[in-house]
Amino acid sequence: ETPIRPEKKRRDIDHYVRAREQHIPNTVMYESFAGKGITCNPEAIFRYLLHAPDMQHLSHVWAINDDELFKTTTAEYVRDPRVQIVRFRSPEYFHVLGTARYLVNNTTFPAEYYHRDGQTYLNTWHGVPMKRMGLNIPQGSYYSRNVIRNFVQADYLLTSSDFMTEAMYRDSYQLDGFYERQYIRAGT
Repeated sequence: ETPIRPEKKRRDIDHYVRAREQHIPNTVMYESFAGKGITCNPEAIFRYLLHAPDMQHLSHVWAINDDELFKTTTAEYVRDPRVQIVRFRSPEYFHVLGTARYLVNNTTFPAEYYHRDGQTYLNTWHGVPMKRMGLNIPQGSYYSRNVIRNFVQADYLLTSSDFMTEAMYRDSYQLDGFYERQYIRAGT
């Protein structure tokens, strides 16, 4: 992974701070695996909301980081004015991150993200924790800091089972006493 130059990070933060002062439209921002594509739980939610008759008032924005995927995905949705594709970590990305009413992610938003009043953040995570992760791995507190920060800011954490809630959220990331919002149990 290429490190982000300090001057670019500063511009990103400045853009994000300005966006957070703007109006919050009925926009849903989706991100899956740091912009790797329209996949996983966020994709299922997107496809449902895009076609639900009572959700036609929503606009949808996907963050994509791969140039070829960006082109093909943009071409796929060019005729639907409710769908927009932005490049991961671009100025447009930080604008949407700061203004979207709904945020859906299966991993984490960047360290610049901070929950804004008026936004609803659903973290769907991905998979079932069948390995050591979070604070249960060497140097886990270092590698997990942004994950925990995202979890604590999420309005809802999606969980597929009691096992996932206990093993991942409560044990691996030790959210008991810190996460005071709601777990949503869905899936298998």
